[in-house]
Amino acid sequence: MAALVVFNLGLFAIGGEKWPAEMFSLRSSQEQHAVMSWATSLCFALAVLAIWLFHARPRRWVAVAAVSASIGLVMITVSLLGMLFDVGAIDSVPFFVGHALSSALAFLVCFIGLLMLRPARSWTSVLLGRGAGSVMARWQFPFTILIPVVLCSGGYQMMSDGALPAAVVVSIIAALSSLFLGASVLWSGHLVNEREARLADMMRKMELYAHDRDLLLREVNHRVKNNLAQVHAMLGLQARRVADPAARQGLIDMKGRIEALSTLHRILLANGNPSTLCASEYFTALCERIDEGLGAGQRGIRIAVDADRVPLQLDFAISVGMLLNELASDAIKHAFAESGGTVDVGFRLVGRDRCELSVADDGSGLERPAERGREDGVGMKIIQAIVAQLRGSIEVSHEQGRRYSIRMPVGR
Repeated sequence: MAALVVFNLGLFAIGGEKWPAEMFSLRSSQEQHAVMSWATSLCFALAVLAIWLFHARPRRWVAVAAVSASIGLVMITVSLLGMLFDVGAIDSVPFFVGHALSSALAFLVCFIGLLMLRPARSWTSVLLGRGAGSVMARWQFPFTILIPVVLCSGGYQMMSDGALPAAVVVSIIAALSSLFLGASVLWSGHLVNEREARLADMMRKMELYAHDRDLLLREVNHRVKNNLAQVHAMLGLQARRVADPAARQGLIDMKGRIEALSTLHRILLANGNPSTLCASEYFTALCERIDEGLGAGQRGIRIAVDADRVPLQLDFAISVGMLLNELASDAIKHAFAESGGTVDVGFRLVGRDRCELSVADDGSGLERPAERGREDGVGMKIIQAIVAQLRGSIEVSHEQGRRYSIRMPVGR
């Protein structure tokens, strides 16, 4: 098609549009034409260019294809208006001459279809969008087409009947078209303003709701903080009054767990997004609080955190935080008999929907007989309960110190 279009345009350029008819016609004395008109050739050229560029890889060529299809659509529209109103000025322009009605309608459908191939890269995205401006454009578009056509048709009929002089018709049609189009634009603007007012009212209500929710949330957090502090203080008082060393140690351990809950609560309050937490920042902050609370740095014990930067859901983060607190606190308290060491905390994704939490120390606490009973204590039961709640599995190794590896579904 492109080659045929170039051939036809070349014949027009050199004035040889009659040569094919003279070469192939047996009756060369009769005037015949065997080439397309200027209008048909240009429309085919624009259609071929648009089809070719719409499938090009660089996105800028898609915009060129949309421009080509838009130019063809304008040419066909002007040609159809010339057929409808028999305007001599349009008929005198060669680019809009030579279209039959069927060809013009076919090209009209062709260019509209080409523009629909990639609507996001052309002006048709305005009509097909979901925003307020697109809704207004879709509402205006039929009127911007129908009103001028109707007015021009009426004016042409009145001019043909002699009711209006030819010099006055154009000004009346232009004035009425501007009036009705302006009225439609203003009415559309009024509708958009009403919608904006409703949206603004909804935004004010949402702001009030968010303000009330923040007040309620601050009050709840304040009460939780106070309750945890009261429980922590009561356990401390009770531990000082108990004479049995085992019972006193149990109360002290429970006091430490309440303090861990309070630490988790403070970390959650300091987070900007209350619905999710970054695993790396969350575990780092939690281990810093554990270090400060147990005095690990003073004993030469270092906590190293290596965690992936993945978002965690709030409920999952609280459970994993309690799990990490039990494991890291147990390592700091019992794994290092005399000298310092390192507690390695790791958190990484394993596949798409599973994660692994690991806590390892390089101490030798379990190698002593007095420490072997720790695996059946309250802390281990709490760890096993949390792992079961998270639907995970736990592995313990004692090759170099002690290492816990817990795999579970990740909550993100």
